[in-house]
Amino acid sequence: MNNLAELYRQQGRYREAEPYYRKTIEAAKVNFAENRPERAVVHNNLAALLREMGRYKESESEYKEALKIWQEKVKQDSPQLAKFMCGYAKLLCDQGRYQESEDLYLKALALNEAKVGKSDVDNAYILANIGGLYRETKKYDLAEKYYKQALALDLAVLGQEHPDTASDYNNLAALYREQGKYDLATPLFEKALNIRLAKLGPNHRLTAKTLMGKAELARRQKDYKNAVLFAQKALLIQEKNLDAQHPERAECLDILGQTYLDAGERQKAVKPLSQALVIREKLLDPSHPDRLASVQHLKQARNNLLESGQ
Repeated sequence: MNNLAELYRQQGRYREAEPYYRKTIEAAKVNFAENRPERAVVHNNLAALLREMGRYKESESEYKEALKIWQEKVKQDSPQLAKFMCGYAKLLCDQGRYQESEDLYLKALALNEAKVGKSDVDNAYILANIGGLYRETKKYDLAEKYYKQALALDLAVLGQEHPDTASDYNNLAALYREQGKYDLATPLFEKALNIRLAKLGPNHRLTAKTLMGKAELARRQKDYKNAVLFAQKALLIQEKNLDAQHPERAECLDILGQTYLDAGERQKAVKPLSQALVIREKLLDPSHPDRLASVQHLKQARNNLLESGQ
């Protein structure tokens, strides 16, 4: 059951994966003693799924349970523990709890490197996530450093056409876009999209994520027609695969709304910006940067409507 659940999660079929994960947890309670690693692994896997679905409170509970079982019952420092720590750190980052996230990421990386060596490909996932944290907190030099280390490891071990390598390209593209280095971002987004289309298919969550990245890049370059096109394509994929309250859906709606706003289509901007804010209000603390940004974007759209008399 756990293998099938993992397959569904990797395919972005979250609604189908969840009941299998929960059945696996119940089976593990019956079949494995409390000190068995399998008990912790199934909680960690469900936590990762819930995080990707944007159900942060439930996810945190499962991560804590996985770590508790491992640290109190299994009592082993291992790459598996580093994986748990990395997943929990990503959840903390998604919630805007950046200092907690950084501390846990660095502990996970140190543990993993101590157990498998610095050249092991398993480090790439942790390095990429640390890069993501630094990108979120606008420490761009550090973000680039960690992203490039992750890419180098994945290229060396997995090759140029692997989905993990596509994630590295996508990460670097997003970083360069945020720095205004559009000439560097554009080909990297194309590489990421081509790999994801070939390896994951046109309806996968990660394919939608790259389309979102391209939409935001087009918006910043004032190519509003393509920005709307890419954002709408991403939203169609998300509607098939993600919960209505998923944070990536909020991000895509926000991009679409900002595009309409920048293009002077104020009336069209209000609906997606309102939808994005509703999702973020349910998921994020009032002080989270993404929630604050949504408030500001919607306020701007409404003010522009009032000023134009529409």
